[in-house]
Amino acid sequence: MMLAVMRPDEFNVPLLLHILGATALVGALVTSLVLAGAGAPARTTFRTLLWAAVPAWILMYAGGLWIADKEGLNGSNPPDWIDIGNMTAEPASLAIVVATVLAWLAARKGGTASRIVTVLVAVAVLLALVAVWAMTTKPS
Repeated sequence: MMLAVMRPDEFNVPLLLHILGATALVGALVTSLVLAGAGAPARTTFRTLLWAAVPAWILMYAGGLWIADKEGLNGSNPPDWIDIGNMTAEPASLAIVVATVLAWLAARKGGTASRIVTVLVAVAVLLALVAVWAMTTKPS
């Protein structure tokens, strides 16, 4: 038998923002990966990263910090799934920023996104999937 987890209503908004940001982030990263891997113009990949992935990452991270703070999980010994989330979100942000800059440089030349952009976005997708696993399974 499974029991439902009840949260106070004040937790709904930060949790919704975190989940909305994470969902949009995975979608933007997969879209960027397909565009970069298929040889689409770098301008398209750059815009997808800049206008979708970066804001989605910010929303996901801010919502995650907010909900963890509301639930009192930001202490000196947070659960493992929060540590995994942080260990994946921060390197993913670096990969996203570097891929965005490289796609911008390629877009200025009028070419396609480089293989480095494709690899960086693929790394960010893998990190996001690890975070999704951690958030859904809650390993201890």
